[in-house]
Amino acid sequence: MNGLIILKLNNLENLVTKRFEFVDKRFDAIDQKFERIDKKFESIDKKFELINQRFESIDRKFELIDKKFAKIDEKFEEIDKKFRQVEKRFDTLERGITQINARLLNLEDKVALLDERTALIPKIYDIVDKLALEIQENRQERIFINNRLGKLEKRLTG
Repeated sequence: MNGLIILKLNNLENLVTKRFEFVDKRFDAIDQKFERIDKKFESIDKKFELINQRFESIDRKFELIDKKFAKIDEKFEEIDKKFRQVEKRFDTLERGITQINARLLNLEDKVALLDERTALIPKIYDIVDKLALEIQENRQERIFINNRLGKLEKRLTG
């Protein structure tokens, strides 16, 4: 039963590790997007003298940035949702482990009760063995006495 718990915990640990790796990949992608955004801002700084000519182009780039931020917000919301799911899963597993612990305590109590009840069994076996030995010795003694009586009767009759 403990092996099953450990296996389930290992599976849960693997699942959590995969989820964290997934989150790490998402953060790496976000960092790359921010690096791209930084490069675009550097380009804007270099071309600042040409603002009047490139104003429409900059507006389009800001719109793209806003869209990317909106996507980033959506991804953060997805991550939050996944974290809530993981928390629910942890709560469920914690409740399950608590129930298993309660069952284990109950089983330990039952084992203790069985130990108490079976504690006298070796003594009973010893007593039964002694009785069996006494019975066997008694039978051998009877056989010996019967044989002796038989021999004496033969002498008296014979």
